[in-house]
Amino acid sequence: MKTLLLKRKLLMLTCLLLTVGNINAQKSEMRSLIVDFLTQKCEDCYNAYFDGKSKSVRISTLQEHEEYYNEDFNRRFVVTGFFFYKTYYNPKKYESAEFTAIIDFFGNNVQQITFKKDHLYECTRLYGEKRRAHEREQREKQRQMEEKRTQQAKVEEYKTMLNDLCVEKYSSMFSRREYVNNSIVFESMTQEGNYKIVHIKGKHQYKGRYGDLYKDMPFEAKIEDTGNGYKITFKKRSKADFFHSSDYWETGTATIPYKTKRRILYI
Repeated sequence: MKTLLLKRKLLMLTCLLLTVGNINAQKSEMRSLIVDFLTQKCEDCYNAYFDGKSKSVRISTLQEHEEYYNEDFNRRFVVTGFFFYKTYYNPKKYESAEFTAIIDFFGNNVQQITFKKDHLYECTRLYGEKRRAHEREQREKQRQMEEKRTQQAKVEEYKTMLNDLCVEKYSSMFSRREYVNNSIVFESMTQEGNYKIVHIKGKHQYKGRYGDLYKDMPFEAKIEDTGNGYKITFKKRSKADFFHSSDYWETGTATIPYKTKRRILYI
């Protein structure tokens, strides 16, 4: 009987040691992940310096939520504790802050860490395929932003180019009609071959031969990069006159050399 009791006690002690060992192993793993997280993100998220040392992270509690599941994660650990860091205002002194870290896994692979400093300032880092997908999404957003900035710059460039053309040559190209300065409005712009050819549609204002003001008159412009400068074909709608019973279209053409864009050459 005593032998049986002794075996049961030894078995319980062994299970307890294994449990303690497993918890310590989990804490060690979580500490390593948090150290890596703070090394990568502390400056960006909290404007603070983290020294990357394991002893700078102290874990107080560790809970695993095995029932947690969605399409991206099937294991979640909630870790609380505190960590030491330095600020750039006082780089010689360590300060401490409480933290809560939510660490999500899929299988044995960490997918996401959501870190809260002092339970308020949240910062997230993605891992694995989720991180790669996020990086691809960010690169695509960056590409779209750069493309948008380029297009906005091009719109201003071509608007100035067409305005200068109309100021200098509108009367010559369109039988003494007068263009109203800065009245060009773009409605659409498309390009071919990385802006080798640009098609623009919009509206503008001009004064007729006898001073009548005509607003919102459509135009279509084609700007071609010839290698030496720009060839511009400007097609615009004109109001009916003595020679035309209804509105009609007229076309003018000019070239602008690269080095002297403001000098308009009429063809």
